[in-house]
Amino acid sequence: MRKRIAPGYKEIGASWAYFRLDSILESLPTEQSWNAMIQDFNFTQHSEEICQLVFRAFFKGNDTDGGTFSLRSSLWQKFDEGWKINNSSRNEGEPFELSP
Repeated sequence: MRKRIAPGYKEIGASWAYFRLDSILESLPTEQSWNAMIQDFNFTQHSEEICQLVFRAFFKGNDTDGGTFSLRSSLWQKFDEGWKINNSSRNEGEPFELSP
């Protein structure tokens, strides 16, 4: 996972809190089971070294959780060894029809 994530990576959560790579990786083993469905990708190349990926996501935790719809955006940067995600953000969104 680390080879696709830039060293200075940060995520902006729906609460506008910032999360750095180390804190995200530390929390992965302790998180409860969840599922995600992602769809409706939109790619924009801003320069030869920067591109943006926007997509819709549905996250569902345990069986009693109704789930959360969100719009996600990530910036990718080209390094010598390939493309790496540098920044991502999540905004809670309106429900949408899930693709099969």
